[in-house]
Amino acid sequence: IQQFMTNLFEGGDAAAGPSDSLRVITIVDRGVQEAKNLNNDPKVQAELYQNLGSIYQKLGKFEQADSLLRSALDQRKSLFGADSPEVAESLTALGLLRSDQAHLEEAEQLVRQGLAMTRRRLPPKHPALAKATLAFGKVLAERGSYDQAVAALD
Repeated sequence: IQQFMTNLFEGGDAAAGPSDSLRVITIVDRGVQEAKNLNNDPKVQAELYQNLGSIYQKLGKFEQADSLLRSALDQRKSLFGADSPEVAESLTALGLLRSDQAHLEEAEQLVRQGLAMTRRRLPPKHPALAKATLAFGKVLAERGSYDQAVAALD
């Protein structure tokens, strides 16, 4: 369901630019307010922050995305430990946000950290490892390190 909701807001056309539809933003804003009320279920709250942050990012609302992705990262560190697959996912997501914000050095550092953690904590063919590897290749390509990006993706 979470992937469905994220894809619903993706749109599939990066060249079209951010969507400023009041209706979409209103729905996401309401989702954030609902998530803030889930203090009694911090795992679900952290997951919602992660997903809603990704949706804000896809809508070009980077400040809101940053706030939610950082909250998800902090909660996940507290819930699962600093070296967990959940934290790795949050680091990678925050790195991709930094890439979208053109903070490429920080983006590479975050995604590299998330990828290393994912490699340590999950089996080699796990989908999260593929996702983190792809994110790392994307950030390297954005930095102009094409040879390194190709090597990372091989």
